[in-house]
Order: sequence, then C-alpha cells, then structure tokens
Amino acid sequence: MAIEVMSDLLTARQVQDLLQIDRTTVYRMLKDGRLSGVKIGKNWRFPRKNIDALLEEKDQLQKSTLIKANIFPVQCIQGLQNVFSEVAEVCCIAVDSDAQPLTEVSNAIAFCQAVQSTPEGFNACRKSWRQIIEGKKGMHSFFTCHAGLNYAVARIKMGNRIESFILCGQFFESEEQKNKHRKIIEQRISALNLDVREAVEKSGQIPVLTPRVRSKLNFWLERLAQVLIDLTNERNILTERLKEIHKLSLISDENDKS
Repeated sequence: MAIEVMSDLLTARQVQDLLQIDRTTVYRMLKDGRLSGVKIGKNWRFPRKNIDALLEEKDQLQKSTLIKANIFPVQCIQGLQNVFSEVAEVCCIAVDSDAQPLTEVSNAIAFCQAVQSTPEGFNACRKSWRQIIEGKKGMHSFFTCHAGLNYAVARIKMGNRIESFILCGQFFESEEQKNKHRKIIEQRISALNLDVREAVEKSGQIPVLTPRVRSKLNFWLERLAQVLIDLTNERNILTERLKEIHKLSLISDENDKS
C-alpha cells in the first residue's frame, strides 16, 4: 500500500518536466496555492492527480485556442494589427476570453519583452490582461497592468458572443505617470525573477503618448475592432459558401456516377 501511495507522488524535477517550468516556478506555485504537496524529510512531493489536472486544463486551453483560431483569421488580422501598431506607435495583441494570445505581439517594447521572458512575468501579464478584458479599470483614463503601464481594449463580437479582444498598450499617458513609475518599478518587478537593474534601464524606454494619440487611441481601437469584425464575418461567410459548393459538387458527382 505504501508503495502505491509513493508512486502517486512526484518529485519537483518530475513536475518541472511535466509542466515545462523551472524549479523556482514549482515552489512559487506551491506557495501561492496553485500546487499542493507534502513534505517527506527535506523534500517536497506532489500528488500526481493534481499535476494531471493541470495538464488537462492546459490541454483544454490549447484546444479552445485552436478552435477560436479557426474562427479568427489570424494571418489577416496580424497584418492589420501590425500596421495599426506601427502608425499609433503602441503595442498590440489579440487575445481570447482567457487572455490567451491569438496573434503575435506587434511593436513590443524592451521592458515588457524582459518581463514576459520569465514564466512569472508572462503569467502576471496574462492576469492583468484578464482583468482588463473583464473591465477592471486602473486609476487613469486607460487600464493599468501589473507593471504600472497603460492599456486600451476593444472587444471583437461575433453575433451575440465576444470571441476575442484587441489589447493596445505598453505605454504611459503622461510624463508625470512615467516619473512616478520610476519610484515603484523595483517593487513591481521584484517578484518576477528578473534582473532588476536591467529592467529599470529598459523602463526608461517606455513611450509616453502624445496628446493627439492619447485623445484618439480608444476611438481608433474601436474602429480597428469593427474592421476586424467585418473582415472575420466576410471570411466566415465565404468559407460557408465554399463548403456548400463543395457539398453540391459531391452530390453532382454521385448523380453522374449513378
């Protein structure tokens, strides 16, 4: 019986390999409750069933994202997103309702690239994105992420459902906000397993919106979202028509053979 119980417990190394995370993240997840474990001597062991549940959740999320990607014409939207991001001089990304990226980030700044280079940083960003798409606003006229940067968001609705979101961010809306940010940056990133000095240096490159962009960005983003909705609708209508034509051609072939 004891052998069976031990076989259901995994080492930290096994958890690392299964979840594809580093050792620091394993113990951080243990501390914040995302993982449960038992201490045997000096070492932690983790119930296999909990790890299997996390893997199942990850698998379902990936399947969900693939399904949404089939509805969402990623290649077309990526191009429009890239152009918008370059013209407005801000970062853009499309995400699904669980804040899982659907497109590649456009015009990402060095500071945010550094933050998202660690599992802790990327998870913190996704948590912020979830809060943003759920409508939890920060102290400014834009939304504020965990690192103190600003974002705008527009919802892409297909029929009566919200399928995805366009996030536009990685900026400050004023020099005053940027100056205040310098005083708190070390505290903000201390838990993200980053090189603090490097992150502070890169935070100095975070852009500040011009008055014109600040006043127009939300409007522009809503216009972009509507273009993406129209594009997606037209694409899906065309796809359905092509499927119908294919079905009719198969019926015609069967009739010719008979």
